[in-house]
Order: sequence, then C-alpha cells, then structure tokens
Amino acid sequence: MSTNTNLKSRKGKTNYLSQIVVVSLLLFVLALFVNIIYHSYVWGQHVKSMQYLRIELSNEASFENINAQLTQHKIIRSVEFISKDKGLELLKSNTHTDPTALLDKNPLPNIINAFVVAETTPLEIEKEIEQIKLIEGIASVDYKKSDAKLLDRIIDKISWVMVILVALLLIASVFIIDSTVRLAFYSKRMTIRSMQLIGATKGFIRKPYMLRAILNGAISGCIAIIGVALIYASLEYYYPELHLLKNINILLAIGGAILLIGIVFTLISTYFSIGKYLRMNLDDLY
Repeated sequence: MSTNTNLKSRKGKTNYLSQIVVVSLLLFVLALFVNIIYHSYVWGQHVKSMQYLRIELSNEASFENINAQLTQHKIIRSVEFISKDKGLELLKSNTHTDPTALLDKNPLPNIINAFVVAETTPLEIEKEIEQIKLIEGIASVDYKKSDAKLLDRIIDKISWVMVILVALLLIASVFIIDSTVRLAFYSKRMTIRSMQLIGATKGFIRKPYMLRAILNGAISGCIAIIGVALIYASLEYYYPELHLLKNINILLAIGGAILLIGIVFTLISTYFSIGKYLRMNLDDLY
C-alpha cells in the first residue's frame, strides 16, 4: 500500500512538473513576442519622430515670430534653428569648402528644422504644410513625402505581421496548455471518481485541483518572466545604448499580463478537465 501511494505521489509530481515546464515554455515564447512587438513599436515611433520639415526663411524674417506661429500647429513637436552663419560653419566642416571665398556674402539662408509628432500621418503633414507655407517670412518648406510614406507602410506591415503572429501563438498556447492539463488529469480520473462515489461534492473535488492550478500557473508565469528578465539584463549589460529598460512600467505590465495569462488559462483548463471526468460514466473512464 505504501509503495503504491509513493508511486502515485511521484507520478502526480511528475505530471505537475511536466505541466509547469510546458506552460512555462509557452509563456516565455509568448512574452518574447509581445516584448518584440512593443520594442518594434517604440523603434518605429522613434524613427518617425526623427522626421522634420526643412523650412527656409527669407532674409528679413524673424525666427521668434515664425517660431511662435509654428508651435501653434499640432504636428510640430520641436524646432531647431540653424542660422546662416552656423550653416556656413557646418558646410565648411563637412565639405571643407568656403563659398564666401568666391562670393562677397554668405549665400546660405536661415533654416528651421521643425520635427513632427511621431503619430502624425503623411497626409496630415501635407495638409499642415499648406498652412505653414502661408506664414509670412517662410520662403519654402521641404518635406520628404515619399520617404515618410514608405516608412509608414513598412512600420504598419511589420506591426500587423507581429500582431498576427502573437494572436496565432496565443491561440496555439490555449490549445497546448489545455491538452497538457487534460493529459495530466487523465491519471487522476479514477481518484476523482472515487471521491465522487463516497459522496464528495463537485466543489469539494474541484477545490484542491483549482488551487493547485493557480499555483502551477503562477509558477509557470514567474519562470517565463524570469527568463525574459535574464535576456533583458544581458542585453542591458552588453548593449546599454539600446535603453531597453527606459519604460520599465510597460515591461512590468507585460510581465503581469503573462503571469495572469498563465494562471487564467491553467485554471480554466483544470476546471473543464475535472468537469469532464465528473460527468463521465464509469465504463468510459476505462
């Protein structure tokens, strides 16, 4: 009797361990994909925030007056003023040529680089440019429309592909976790039926298994989070310029979501697995 009890105990622990390992791996992969999507979004917004309008001013224009009007436009995030003298210095340092050697005066205009808000679409930028051109003192506005549209399309396609991959992975995770839990409970079907035969209620039978499901889901989620955290720590150590931990609150929210998914999916699968064996006839159990 003692030998059989020990054997069942070891078998039960093995089932729980295999369940935790499988769920941990699934949650780890899911967490990686979610983090990749998040950082892809951050990268895309960063690249889009580097877009700017090159605004050329007329000679008599006042930067202060134009800047006051530019900041009223919702697409403008910040401005950078490059005077003709500073532009001449940059030209000399970059090309090692001095146009004033051939001309009596500095031929360069005063320039304003107006950086646009990252969320702004190319169509919105084009509409605002037409209004900006009407500002007195602005000679021309240069905007790389084709590059912006190409960048927008690339970011949108990458985002949709990643979202679809995560959705498919989430669906696959649901089925795999459910199958793993059901397989683990297959060996407990006779125990469940024995408890039912001696008069135990469904709630009484379910309670210890549901508590164990919460524990297993939490352990699996924590293992997955620790795995992702180790990857973050390694990348932060070797590539600190990536600033991966800049938005730590978002990363903590993702970790919390992964932990919750592990608990909820395991709990739901356990509930329905037990219900299946509670409803089965004795002959079907064999």
